[in-house]
Amino acid sequence: MTSLFFRKEVFPILNHEALRAAMDALSWGGELHLLSNVDSTNNRAKLLARQGAPHGTAVLAEEQTAGRGRLGRSFTSPKGLGLYATFLLRPVQPLGQLLHVTAMAAVAACRAVEATGCPSPRIKWTNDLILGEKKLGGVLTEFSSGALIVGVGINVHHRPEDFPPDLAGLAASLLSETGRSPSRTDLAIRLMEEIFRLSEGILSQKAAYLSQYEALCLTVGQDILLHRNGESISAHCTGLDENGALLIRYSDGREETVFSGDVSVRGINSYV
Repeated sequence: MTSLFFRKEVFPILNHEALRAAMDALSWGGELHLLSNVDSTNNRAKLLARQGAPHGTAVLAEEQTAGRGRLGRSFTSPKGLGLYATFLLRPVQPLGQLLHVTAMAAVAACRAVEATGCPSPRIKWTNDLILGEKKLGGVLTEFSSGALIVGVGINVHHRPEDFPPDLAGLAASLLSETGRSPSRTDLAIRLMEEIFRLSEGILSQKAAYLSQYEALCLTVGQDILLHRNGESISAHCTGLDENGALLIRYSDGREETVFSGDVSVRGINSYV
């Protein structure tokens, strides 16, 4: 088996044949793009969308040189250590009916991790995957050229020293938190299966996904800090609306619905 070498360990590269077989079993008919490196799997998927790539197309990379998350933040993506994947979907529903998809994708990622035998992550609103009170990964959904772009990044084989200094104590991997890590190919297949289920139930299963999202969401019921326009404002999260937006109450009793593009959220005393 062809492998990539890191530290003293040997990590298998993603298995194209196994991934292709898994895609064919789902009857998606999408293209599979398995890359050694790319700036961002989401960027490549958006390019493919402009070129007319079909529903169910998947882009996976061993390394991202400019991986990114919500609000333009970078996502550290060293070669062979994580799962960096994006799926291109072409739903028939208009954009206004798909505001909940980020929440569905976060649930799909949690289910995929659990399906490999690892503990399910929790979710920090809106799209961070949390394990052991540290960030395990995240979800980034975008709309481009009539396509829904669903990106997922999960830290798999990282040790603490593999993260940059500014993430010390904040980032985690399946290995660092559980002492073991699954095959990245197996995790990719589980994620592929979950994104397929998401696409099949994008409206019909909305309520079930949102219910699980709320159960997994660490932000609900907590005192939080909202960072918006350079200011930090304390509030209490009372729940989520029907699309996964945050319902908050300020100390003066005012209530507000906060959408994902508006703010970043932190716990009062920690990242979570």
